[in-house]
Amino acid sequence: MGRGQAQARCLHKWMQDFIAECTKLPSNHHGEWCQSLIDDEDFTQDLHLHLQAIRKYIRAQDIVDYVACPEILAKMKWTKTISLKMAQHWLKKMGYQWMITPTGMYHDGHE
Repeated sequence: MGRGQAQARCLHKWMQDFIAECTKLPSNHHGEWCQSLIDDEDFTQDLHLHLQAIRKYIRAQDIVDYVACPEILAKMKWTKTISLKMAQHWLKKMGYQWMITPTGMYHDGHE
């Protein structure tokens, strides 16, 4: 499979378990602990409150800065912050929309 010795050992163990008991199928062990922090309702609520306090227009960088705060990192038991791409994904998942503020608009015939 081109995944290395650790994956080969895991696959070998799964095969042995399946041969011993045909009803025992391997499961995704990563699904048990690998959930996004944005799925946590308490964290999402705190993040919404923080974003509302910033200003009318927010950026993904605002989320990166929020998560990079020492208090938030300690609360989550993390040592590193999230990437800008992850912050953009979180904004999309939370229902925020991207928009560009128009400039140079004419109002009442004046620039």
